[in-house]
Amino acid sequence: MAKLISQEELDSFRYRTIIPIRWSDFDRLGHINNAKYFTFLEQARINYFQEVCQWPWGKYTMVIAHISMDYATPIWPGEQPEVRIRLSRMGTKSFTLDNIIVSPATEEGLKLYAKASTVLVALDGTGENPIAVPEPMRSILMEYDGIAS
Repeated sequence: MAKLISQEELDSFRYRTIIPIRWSDFDRLGHINNAKYFTFLEQARINYFQEVCQWPWGKYTMVIAHISMDYATPIWPGEQPEVRIRLSRMGTKSFTLDNIIVSPATEEGLKLYAKASTVLVALDGTGENPIAVPEPMRSILMEYDGIAS
């Protein structure tokens, strides 16, 4: 039985993006390989940063300090995953994004494929030195997701 997500929880994720499925995403069991879920999150993060705050990639970068995922339901052929993202914590040099991977809406609701949490650290242009999350990206992300400063 598929796990469903509540409308209340779904509504707390403002940003969403559809992830195109490729033939190479499937494994021999016929569903999306679990490692591909992390690739879906990566693409969604890139979209999020470009669309929400126009992150200046040449000037600053970021790395993942921690990522964890709980799998709920396999993604099968013909299903179209959607990744939703929300900022859940803004620190000085790092911040946390919560992620869910869900199906498009059906009569039964939205299927939950996975939940994840990603901690990112801001780095200078060399990619070697942690820095404070740069303004105005910090303010834009916090305002977008309704996080108080």
